[in-house]
Amino acid sequence: MAATPSSSSIAAQSSRVSHVSNGAVFDLGPPHGIITLTISNVSHRVSLKLDRSNYLLWRSQFLPVLYSQGVMGFVNGSITPPPALIPNEEHSSLISNPAYEAWFRVDQTIQSWILSTLSPGALGQLLGLTTAHTMWVSLEQAYASSLHSRVLQLRLELQNLKRGTLSILEYLERGKSIADNLSAAGQPVDQEDLVAYILNGLGSEYEPFIMSVTARTDPLSLESLQSMLLSQEHRLNVTTQLGGLTLSNTVPSASMANHTNTSSRGRGGRSTSRGRGRGGGRSTPNSTHAQNNKPRPDTRPSCQICSKKGHSRPTAVTGLIKLSKQLHLHH
Repeated sequence: MAATPSSSSIAAQSSRVSHVSNGAVFDLGPPHGIITLTISNVSHRVSLKLDRSNYLLWRSQFLPVLYSQGVMGFVNGSITPPPALIPNEEHSSLISNPAYEAWFRVDQTIQSWILSTLSPGALGQLLGLTTAHTMWVSLEQAYASSLHSRVLQLRLELQNLKRGTLSILEYLERGKSIADNLSAAGQPVDQEDLVAYILNGLGSEYEPFIMSVTARTDPLSLESLQSMLLSQEHRLNVTTQLGGLTLSNTVPSASMANHTNTSSRGRGGRSTSRGRGRGGGRSTPNSTHAQNNKPRPDTRPSCQICSKKGHSRPTAVTGLIKLSKQLHLHH
């Protein structure tokens, strides 16, 4: 008949298990030591659902949860499961190991954390796996196997970064996103390098701005660069709008210019009509003189302010300013 464990042994086992049940401290025994664990939902800390496109970002959010709870050893394999059964003090029979029960509860909690942050496609990778460590390794093998090629791709994207038709804010967000992905992959981008990549892809219209920035002797932060670029973008937009307005009000249309040239050639060129009288069909001096004395039509553009021909709107504005000053002095 199997011997019954002593009361002191049961009390010690119950004491160890009670710590785990309270969710505060449990003891796995040497060499694991004391691990503090707070049972909580990690969905608000890991905002991503893992899929093939975001493993690096998902991992960067999940690792701080594991480290903060002191359970990283469960996923990296440094904390191994204790035996499920141990002999009693008399070594006459096997009993449940309280250390294993403690380990099992923590491991199940970590598994629930992992499963709650996976997409439906990623859940299929973990079918049949029963420990947090095997789950972690399986996800790493499935999604991080192409990590090197992903890092190379991100670096090429950063080197070939171009603004194109993007606004300054959209362009900066694109550059920052690439840099963040590289940091999540363990390849952080130096801020001065990121500033250089951003300046290089701005485009020719920002060339004077780029020259002024590169002439600086002090380093430029990304925040300062963003503020300066937004101001420069605003100035360029205003200049473009004013330039288009001035051209539309002062430059005659192409059709008007062509009409003027055609009229000039008709008046100054040879007459196309042929007379029936003497002179071999040539126009008489009197008729040619009469044609040359005809008033020419005034094809100059009219001012939009004073309706007079021969000057543009800026000239009219200048005249109005002078007239206003004269009237003020007169009174």
